[in-house]
Amino acid sequence: MDIKDMEYVVTIAKLKSFSKAAATLYVSQPALSQAIKRLENKLNIELFYRDKIKVEVTEAGAEFVKEAEEILKSISQLENKIKLLQYKKKKILSIGISWSYGRYFMADILKIFKQKEWDYSIKVIEGESRFLEGQIEQGNVDFGIFPAPIYNSNLISYPLLEEKLLLAIHSDNIKALTIAREQEIIQHGVSLSALSDFPFILMKKGFKLRNIVNHICYNQNFSPIVLVESENLNTCLSLVENNYGITILPDIVLNKSNSKQLEFFPIKDNYNSRFLLLVANSSILKYIDLAQLAEEFSNIYFKNQQVKNNL
Repeated sequence: MDIKDMEYVVTIAKLKSFSKAAATLYVSQPALSQAIKRLENKLNIELFYRDKIKVEVTEAGAEFVKEAEEILKSISQLENKIKLLQYKKKKILSIGISWSYGRYFMADILKIFKQKEWDYSIKVIEGESRFLEGQIEQGNVDFGIFPAPIYNSNLISYPLLEEKLLLAIHSDNIKALTIAREQEIIQHGVSLSALSDFPFILMKKGFKLRNIVNHICYNQNFSPIVLVESENLNTCLSLVENNYGITILPDIVLNKSNSKQLEFFPIKDNYNSRFLLLVANSSILKYIDLAQLAEEFSNIYFKNQQVKNNL
């Protein structure tokens, strides 16, 4: 029995599902089931009652979970203490940032570090936000910048700015533009359901932005015609710039677009915005004031936006 076995059992007990636990642990469900079966055979006990509806711990399983949680907590505390000792000596600061956002924010972050004269080399790690959350909790990334929500309750977060979600349509897409313009005049925003006959370019299923779009479509009682799914905001933008469909993207991305062939429209829905967060493990607070860093980042970003708007 090792630490991984304990993590498996505790996660299954918490989620009451092998499939959900497998997704959370980034392992396949068959591999997880086999690991639990091996552990049960080794201990000669059953840890879980299994049926088609849910999974419950047995009496022995509940005792195992109780002890395992204490052991895992102690291990985590020990790891954090070691990491703090190492942190004092490190000269590399690792920053995690969602795909597509690095080009918009890294210059502002480096500007803050330069002003503070912090003696750190910067290592940038890009990826999907759930992956970055895991890297932050494990101590492989010091802090990250990505959209809400965060799914790990052990992490702390500070709001940086609010992103408005906008509908982007190519100027040659006359039918879609006509509908969007009429909607904006009448109700100060576009109902996506009015464009249900047009192909959409969207982020892949499971991505946070796609979840928001799906929620909007559900609220408006339609399923979008998805022509292309992507993992990158800029890919979605590029395809719309070439008039392959319409898309919904954060205003931060669209404001950086130099295309004069796109028109942007506000979306008529309660879920038409989201917050961008600065996310970290609490251990970093002893060395970096993240609240101040978040405030300085926001100030620099909005100052740059004001300069751009005045040009």
